[in-house]
Amino acid sequence: MGTVFGGCTSGVCVICPEYVRGPTAVPVAVLCLEAMLTENVRQGIRNSIILYTLMTSTSLYPSRWEQAGNCLQSAGMFHQAADVFRGQCRPPLWARAAACYTTAGAWREAADAWLEDQKISAALDCCIKGQLWEYGLQLLDKQHDSQQQQPADSGQATSYASSSSVRSSYIQQCASLLHRLGDKATMMQFVELLPVCRQRTFLRNRGYLQELVARRSKTEAAEECEAAGHLQQAAELLAADGKPLAAAQLLLRRAKLLLLWPEAVAAGLDSSDNATAGMADSLAAAARSQAGHLLLKVQQLLAG
Repeated sequence: MGTVFGGCTSGVCVICPEYVRGPTAVPVAVLCLEAMLTENVRQGIRNSIILYTLMTSTSLYPSRWEQAGNCLQSAGMFHQAADVFRGQCRPPLWARAAACYTTAGAWREAADAWLEDQKISAALDCCIKGQLWEYGLQLLDKQHDSQQQQPADSGQATSYASSSSVRSSYIQQCASLLHRLGDKATMMQFVELLPVCRQRTFLRNRGYLQELVARRSKTEAAEECEAAGHLQQAAELLAADGKPLAAAQLLLRRAKLLLLWPEAVAAGLDSSDNATAGMADSLAAAARSQAGHLLLKVQQLLAG
């Protein structure tokens, strides 16, 4: 014989099949289990499963689904509790379902529930935590379509502007995280969704020179290379763009740097670093040789 709670007068435990078939089984079961959870967590976990099974098999007392979800949540069964809050409660308790899915680490279901609760930022946070990069874009598209179907009002323009800002922020955040994860291919897919000016800033700040050059004209790419200190590459781009004089000027600057600071330029060392005499002589010789090749290129450019 089990402990009796919630005003039960049957004298048997709530899990007894004979009692469960009674017309008041479900509400009393809820009260019994809620009391059990406060007295004995382990027993509560066991009986939460029984209550969930019981309520799934009966159409009685639909208003008690929330209490069933409460029992499951209290027992740490967050995914099952979220399923109850979302699928059985009428109307669905989206916020509670989303919170339980989030705790359970069910990121896709959590994102869907947050979107239904009209909390797009929370939904996108779940996509980021679960690395559901493309799914976040799908949710943004879904929200945009939903907004377009709404009647026009004075706040619609503000809503569209806010959605655009949220979308841009999400794309930027995904691209930054993918950069840290080293997923260059997926990162570039998100970078290409940014406005052109923000694409350039993103790539420039993170050292993606080749990707940056590929998205600009030869002259613009040469400017990027020059700003990054790649004078020889900038000169090659200018020469290919039919600007030999500008290319020659950059090559002369590079040659001058090699001759004046061979240790710093040729070896990538700071001029304050202490190098051995043998290393310095070797670097100086290499710098003079490279400078000589550059001067020959300058002559060829000017002669052409």
